[in-house]
Amino acid sequence: MNKYANGVCNTECNKRVCGYDGGDCNSSNKRFKLANKCDLSIDVAVSYMTNDGTWVSRCWYDVDPLTTTTLVSDSTPLVSANLVWYVYTEVRTGFHVWSGDADRQCNGRTLPFRKVTGAATDSTWAYAFTCA
Repeated sequence: MNKYANGVCNTECNKRVCGYDGGDCNSSNKRFKLANKCDLSIDVAVSYMTNDGTWVSRCWYDVDPLTTTTLVSDSTPLVSANLVWYVYTEVRTGFHVWSGDADRQCNGRTLPFRKVTGAATDSTWAYAFTCA
């Protein structure tokens, strides 16, 4: 089976001599995926750099307990080549917040986003929230 340019980054072919897997290992194809490892629903805001170099914020994503979701805007998955992005998350009951020291705008609110470096897989930047 030919794995070259099949839409999946095959690590055995992600090298110069192999043509970087026909472009499949291009990080600009990576989507954002969030995992809610809590037993509570969370609301998430993200700020990321688009592939044209523009920073944008997307607010709010509802993530149910113990689920993983791919972030979309108008039915189109959010993608970025930049492995640094920012998240701000609130538990819907208001008792817990994941925040940081990077102020970003979200629907008219200034929020203290947390800078994260997504763990890269073949096609996603992944980040998990835990209630511990």
